[in-house]
Amino acid sequence: MLNAVNLAAEAGDYRQLDFGLYVPARVAEQLSRLDLNTLDVYKGYLRVRGKAAATIEKYSRYIRDFILYLGDRYLSAAHVRSWLESMKQVRQIGTVNGAISALNGLFRWLGREDCTVGFYRRQEAPYREDARNLELADFNRLLRAADERMKAILQSFYGTGIRVSELRFFTVEAVRSGCVVVDNKGKVRTVFLDRTTQDTLLRYC
Repeated sequence: MLNAVNLAAEAGDYRQLDFGLYVPARVAEQLSRLDLNTLDVYKGYLRVRGKAAATIEKYSRYIRDFILYLGDRYLSAAHVRSWLESMKQVRQIGTVNGAISALNGLFRWLGREDCTVGFYRRQEAPYREDARNLELADFNRLLRAADERMKAILQSFYGTGIRVSELRFFTVEAVRSGCVVVDNKGKVRTVFLDRTTQDTLLRYC
């Protein structure tokens, strides 16, 4: 059988891929070679699916970096793992998992589930280092040094525990009512404002 494959390969009916496998030439032509045009089409697909602009931009950065790494080589699971391992040497696991999420979505869209990979397990610290804690005195010093806009932002973080991306839901009407409805990443929750946070934001308004 091996001799038959070799003869077929020599005759041009088969082609050897980067990772050593011989496949029929017509199959090899159908295997995905990624380029930036593919990324542009995929971004359009994500927009149609209702993905947020920030999410599309984040996914695009990961995919673009992988396309540049891949060059003109065939897409394969081996190349995906190699890129992720090199990325893991210089980036945090959470960032690498974000890249995996972006790539897996692309591969499923391309019909290349064989290239999808599992997420890396993240080792959570059993406790928070004291050096990373912000003492109340330090926070108050930040407030005193801040202008009115930054003071309002800092107090919002401190008083509610929101994320940076959730600031956009803090409207004048919401601040006056004392509660903010946050609709972020498919999850809806209500954030209540304490008196200090509400007063600070109203003064800025």
